[in-house]
Amino acid sequence: MDANELNGPDLFTAWTLLHQSYLLTYKYLDQIVSRLGISQAQASVLLVLKGADQPLPLSKLARYLVQEAQSVTSLVDRLEARELVRRVPDHRDRRVIHVELTSAGEEMFDQVFPAAWKACREVFSGLDQAELEELATLSGRVRDRSAELLGLDRSPYEVASKTLRFTPEIFDGAAVPAGR
Repeated sequence: MDANELNGPDLFTAWTLLHQSYLLTYKYLDQIVSRLGISQAQASVLLVLKGADQPLPLSKLARYLVQEAQSVTSLVDRLEARELVRRVPDHRDRRVIHVELTSAGEEMFDQVFPAAWKACREVFSGLDQAELEELATLSGRVRDRSAELLGLDRSPYEVASKTLRFTPEIFDGAAVPAGR
């Protein structure tokens, strides 16, 4: 469909609902994880590092988080000060710095992830499985189109959504949330 064929009020309504949904969900998740002594933004770094299952260059971490490198550097600074992550030099290119979870970061993840998992289940409890899959598909299409309009390579986002998936097996060694 041509963008000129889309209805203006429907476009604004869709944008408003998407924006409100993101902000309210983010605030709710931040409220939940902040009880554990970490912000949602910091928890997201732990989530990406755990999902990647390997140290990541700061630049790739920033892409996965869809943030500017300087913002991620500040997040990593705060997490490093708490000894939840550490910076490690790349063995092949000394200019590249990787970030990895420490054992304390793994422990924090094991506390945060079950709470975040439960919160996500609560947020999406009004949807059935088919609706959740449809929402994921539509969100991916909006994400891809936005990346295209910005002239960004969408492949890092596609890789992140495919490789940074968590299944119930991740709870091995972590506290299991109620209702799982």
